[in-house]
Amino acid sequence: MPRSPSMAVLAAVLAAFASAVPAASCLVLPAVALAQAELPTACGQWLPLPGPAGPGGVQGVTGEVRAMAVFDDGSGEALYIGGRFEQAGGQEAPYLARWDGVSLEPVPGADLDGAVRALYTWDDGTGEALYVGGDFTTAGGVAVDRVAKWDGTTWSALRGPTGMGANIGVRVFHAHADDAGEALFVGGYFTEIGGLPASRIARWDGAEWSVLAGPEGVGVDENVHTLATHDDGSGPALYVGGRFENAGGRPATYVARWDGSAWSPVATAGARRISPMTFLHGVFDLRSIGVAGRSALLAGGVFELEDAGDVGTGNFAAWADGQWSPIVGGFGLRYQIMHTLPFDDGSGERLHAIGLIDHLDREQAHNIIRLGEHGWEQLGGGLITRGNVLAEFRGELYAGGNFTSPGRFVARWSPAARCAADADRNCVLDAMDFLEFGVLFDRGDDRADFDGDGRLTVFDYLAFSNAFEAGCP
Repeated sequence: MPRSPSMAVLAAVLAAFASAVPAASCLVLPAVALAQAELPTACGQWLPLPGPAGPGGVQGVTGEVRAMAVFDDGSGEALYIGGRFEQAGGQEAPYLARWDGVSLEPVPGADLDGAVRALYTWDDGTGEALYVGGDFTTAGGVAVDRVAKWDGTTWSALRGPTGMGANIGVRVFHAHADDAGEALFVGGYFTEIGGLPASRIARWDGAEWSVLAGPEGVGVDENVHTLATHDDGSGPALYVGGRFENAGGRPATYVARWDGSAWSPVATAGARRISPMTFLHGVFDLRSIGVAGRSALLAGGVFELEDAGDVGTGNFAAWADGQWSPIVGGFGLRYQIMHTLPFDDGSGERLHAIGLIDHLDREQAHNIIRLGEHGWEQLGGGLITRGNVLAEFRGELYAGGNFTSPGRFVARWSPAARCAADADRNCVLDAMDFLEFGVLFDRGDDRADFDGDGRLTVFDYLAFSNAFEAGCP
């Protein structure tokens, strides 16, 4: 089950979206005038998974990674990796592999016949198992119809009294407790599941399927990509994100709320709301963060916000206090967020985001970012192209996606300490650090108090110069 982010993550996100709404007098520049400044960098590097090289002499898998989850099949925890590949670690591994921290190998007997798009660990009361969703119809030689359960020994279909599986692909799982108890909610592209007209979302209680039907309709009218439990102050409910514009027969653009008996849009009359787009649109990730009575629902994807004061403030937003607010102001975040994850690499827990991200506001980024102590920053040199999913395994951060460098479709983050004199936060000591230190000093920034005496004096310049000369450890 996902863990809750810390107060530090919540405070950073709330501060980010509170300050992101641009003033009405802000100058909006044309896209061609974007400055090419790089986003500040979290020091470290992305590494391929160690182990035998596969085709072409590279490590990893041979195709796009779409899902990751940690599961213990009885031999110890491993990171399960699913996607559109047929080999892993140089071995045949159609669509599903496992990484135990030492070797990348196939899941014994899986033999899936189609892509994996969703992985999730859940206990239906009979023991924890790995739930697998995607485009396959068989798993382990068993007919399963695009959704299956792996208990570490046996593959089984999710078969209820009226039928099993889905007629089209499964995209996401999420465990959520409603008035009837905890169940596994399943979303995707399907219009039938377990023999029922489900319309892209359904509920599995461990024994049978049921649909999410309100007084005005069933399910949503387009694909579901993400699910989250969130309490906006009126009680926990299931929030659903995707490409739909109606939920339960009512207008609800990209995000809707299911309270166990009825659907409702996530917006109120007159409030800022998510506005539809026409190309590669939708909400692909929802994440609830809440500590000590404060909460926000984060949404990432491809969308705009109505009445945000700047058309570039879409794609990454937070729902709090009855309205949507941009997390990144100015020119916003270009392209799309696919997944978010709170993670602590030893420098404090931060909110990480992955997707196809080539800039935040006017600064270049490389597809993976995090909300650091002083704002957004990229992780090392980033990823060469789109990332799809993040996972934590044994205290380390893993990324999967469509990239071939670093690694091949899956990579591991290796953090490094930042040099004290790295004033411009790009993990390189050069003359630009002296210039940046001067800027910090002139504007009275606390980061220029290099000798730590609470005052900005010439001695801070001396302390900075000494740190620069000392170099990195």
